[in-house]
Amino acid sequence: MELKIKTARMKEEVANAFKGSGKISNLRITEAIGIEAKEGNVIFTTTDNATNLTVRILDAVDKNIEFYACTDSETLAKLVSKTDSEYITLTLKEGYLQFEGNGVYNLPLILEPEDGSLCRISQIPVSKNNEFVITKKDADKLLQYNKFSVSKTISVPFLMGYCLKNGKGYTYNSESSTATISTLDIDK
Repeated sequence: MELKIKTARMKEEVANAFKGSGKISNLRITEAIGIEAKEGNVIFTTTDNATNLTVRILDAVDKNIEFYACTDSETLAKLVSKTDSEYITLTLKEGYLQFEGNGVYNLPLILEPEDGSLCRISQIPVSKNNEFVITKKDADKLLQYNKFSVSKTISVPFLMGYCLKNGKGYTYNSESSTATISTLDIDK
């Protein structure tokens, strides 16, 4: 299995995905990056063992390509950031992931200790609950009241308490092992 992706598209998205890595040395999964091609999109997933960060490159490869690999996030991020060739090719080989850019590098795959299969970063269950309409005045109050409890950076958007986009407000609430996303229609 092989993926060939434009380097320019991959640089920014891998750098963003790398920010979600926990880099906890005794939890190997927090040092991992899952690389998946599905329906023409390339999906990078990292975790800090509490939350996941998923970054997508839309329409990056042929829609018929199915691909999955899991390797060290820091090594991949460094290689991608230093690559200046037009394309990066990732090839899944027996026991390693071959990275071809400025040179050819063999990256170790992260495997499940029990059965030796490719490790997958577990997906955190997300459910959608109530939808309701609020006025712009109420949305402004919501923003003012909650501004101290949200992330100060957009580079890790899943940590933010809310997002206002395209006339909708999205709030994120993480309790126990599930996450809840609520959608609000905002009157203009």
